[in-house]
Amino acid sequence: MKSGFPVYQKLSPNLGELRWSTKPDDTLLAIQLAWKEEIEANFGQNLIQIRLGFTALTMEWKSLENQIAFEESLNNLCWKVPVCYEAPFSTDLDRLAKEKDISRSELIRLHTDSVYRIHFFGFLPGFMYLRGLPELLNTPRKKNPDRTVPAGSVAIGGDQTGIYPQSSPGGWHIIGRTPIPLFSTQHEPPVWAQIGDQVRFMPISGAHFQELNYQPELWKWD
Repeated sequence: MKSGFPVYQKLSPNLGELRWSTKPDDTLLAIQLAWKEEIEANFGQNLIQIRLGFTALTMEWKSLENQIAFEESLNNLCWKVPVCYEAPFSTDLDRLAKEKDISRSELIRLHTDSVYRIHFFGFLPGFMYLRGLPELLNTPRKKNPDRTVPAGSVAIGGDQTGIYPQSSPGGWHIIGRTPIPLFSTQHEPPVWAQIGDQVRFMPISGAHFQELNYQPELWKWD
């Protein structure tokens, strides 16, 4: 699976494994550890143990029902995230479109037509690494990172896309911005999505962005 999303298989009524079809390396190890942490946080009370292998996580469950509940959770949600691709939120979009020899609207279409999978969180609290980017949009990170990337910025880096949950330096190419907060210590959990969830980007106008920026609760996730 190119996306790096693992396949789950029942081995017995109480035993199952998540297996990745990629070669073991440091990147895969980081992904596996992120999955392990997430599983222990959300399903730890139902687990006897979870073991890390070269390309797999093996889980021993207390009951078949516990294993089924975990397997069903992998079907997960598809979050529809509003993004404004207009200026001034898309500082690198026109340059990127020119480099790809496509129109601005075609780049936006390619980005919004895809369904992405949350691969893992990292870099910043709540920063989603999303796999599923069309190959044409793959772009090496900037040689000279921006000193400040505004919170909510939607960006492309390598073969992934992501959303900056807070203002920070960054070396990804900024193509839009979402008005929906990604991370808040006032919420439990602080991030509304989980590893394995799917994400789709929905284009919105600048006016709609301003409306949601003041009242993000108006956004209909479905």
